[in-house]
Amino acid sequence: MDNNLEHKTIKSFMTTDLITVGPAAHIKEVIRLFTEKAVSGIPVVDAANKLLGVVTKKDLIDALLPTYLDLMEHVDFIEDFGHMELDIFEEFDNPLFIAADMMNAHPVTVTQDCTLLKAAALMNKNNVEALLVVIGGKLTGVFALTDLCKALFTLTQ
Repeated sequence: MDNNLEHKTIKSFMTTDLITVGPAAHIKEVIRLFTEKAVSGIPVVDAANKLLGVVTKKDLIDALLPTYLDLMEHVDFIEDFGHMELDIFEEFDNPLFIAADMMNAHPVTVTQDCTLLKAAALMNKNNVEALLVVIGGKLTGVFALTDLCKALFTLTQ
């Protein structure tokens, strides 16, 4: 059993069957994918598969919350969110509410030669659940915490 994590790369463990959206994907499509697929983020790519960004579930919630909530330290004093909820649900019908509006345009990226240990450190340091794997700016894979767990399990058997 060779379980030296220092030299093992993510290449054999990353996910290459990718779920992506284009920058013009509507919020309803993004929500549908989060609902139907077990992913923590959805990469946003152009027609040539160039990585433009990523939409995470947190990005989605941040985009839906009224911006003034960002200014408050606590929302405990708000007794009725009813009116704000109506405003949020109206956004679902806004044809201009698209992936490009919600995405993080500077996601954490790596190459497939990234070691497992470095990948774990990057996810921990950047507080992300997945790293996007790129070659020449094009998305080739995703390495998520689930992939890291699978790698650790495989290498310790």
